[in-house]
Amino acid sequence: MSDKATKPWKFRVKAKTLPGEVLCVTGSCDELGHWMNDQALVLSNESENVWSAVANISSDTDVRYRYFVCISLGDKKLIVRRWESGMNPRTIAAQAPSNVATNKTEVFGEMTLCRERMANIRNGCPIKTAQLPSQNWLQTDLKALK
Repeated sequence: MSDKATKPWKFRVKAKTLPGEVLCVTGSCDELGHWMNDQALVLSNESENVWSAVANISSDTDVRYRYFVCISLGDKKLIVRRWESGMNPRTIAAQAPSNVATNKTEVFGEMTLCRERMANIRNGCPIKTAQLPSQNWLQTDLKALK
């Protein structure tokens, strides 16, 4: 038996998909495939445009994750169509209680940090760098576009 503390976490996201597409989540822990899309957690279609799955995640460390839309070819072969592209992944704090009872729905591509960053841009604070999921770097100075 493992002595690792875990909690059930419901990944529930609203996203528009095309026929044949499914939603997945990958992230910084074993249960989410350690950022390897072929080992991601595949979500089930709960209702129109809402996808979900429950996984037991660590209560000892923060868990970072991103949703992506893909086509499943079976045997864990996933062809990625779209990634969430926010600068930083979503985060579940180690101390956060299980969310299973709350039934909270996230929205694909909408992240609190992104909304905060966009507000900063409107207030004159440009974003200088962004890390993309493939570990490539993109640098920009949005003030130069004015």
